[in-house]
Amino acid sequence: MNVQNPLSSKGEKHEFGDASIASSGRIMIENSWRGKIARLFTCCHYFHFIEKHVYAGSQGLEFGCGGGNRWLASNYIMTGLEYGLSAAAAASQVYDNCCCGDVSDTSFADESFDFACSCFVLEHLPPLIAERAMKEMWRVLRPGGKFIALVDLHCDRPFLRKLRDRYPVVYQEAMIDTPGHRGLVSAEQWRTAVMAAGFDIQVWRQQSRFPISDLATYAYLASSQSAPPQLRRLGKRAKWLAQKTFWCSLFPMSLTALDDLFGWMFPRSWGYRLLFVLQKPK
Repeated sequence: MNVQNPLSSKGEKHEFGDASIASSGRIMIENSWRGKIARLFTCCHYFHFIEKHVYAGSQGLEFGCGGGNRWLASNYIMTGLEYGLSAAAAASQVYDNCCCGDVSDTSFADESFDFACSCFVLEHLPPLIAERAMKEMWRVLRPGGKFIALVDLHCDRPFLRKLRDRYPVVYQEAMIDTPGHRGLVSAEQWRTAVMAAGFDIQVWRQQSRFPISDLATYAYLASSQSAPPQLRRLGKRAKWLAQKTFWCSLFPMSLTALDDLFGWMFPRSWGYRLLFVLQKPK
């Protein structure tokens, strides 16, 4: 379903900050040092790796695009795919094309795009649906096309492991149910799905190994009715910070920088983010 008449001039309102299209990617478009830093560190290098591996002017598909991203729109011929009508309507103001649909069964013709991308989407899909989405991306990409994605992982970082072992109900409520992580799996399981879909792996980064998690991870604790008081307080403070535009931007970028500098010191199994660049064989 193509979206012709946007329903809103703003994107979706999120629990942890406003992801309106008015600001999405605005700073990254700049050619100043500020823009280069933003592209490098925003979303754990996700945009930096798109810029590095995809030629400007290429035709791209972003699924789970939310309200769209202005930097992607300024560099590529973008099509957005969203399940929600209001998000698709917002993205249609940013991207050349936008439609509502299911990423595991799209209406796009074979070999329609030079690249596909997604940021924090695949882990929200049940594993079988995510595997179908992988195969669908293989189908719609041209030979040599790239698929770049950033996903959250099931991992063994100390905070999450202790929460999972000591308060399993809290972990389920705060880390699975609230963010909708229906497909939170390990990096090894993603590798199996990638290989089964027929992609070649160009980049495979199990990152975010630095032991401090992002604000959203702690903020989800505020939503758990089973969490003990100290964890609820931690969650409420993190949520308050995450709703402040300055901290919502600075905190994750700083964590990415710290992970680049010191993440190698910590076990790979602590990494709760996976960034991969795949290629469809030519």
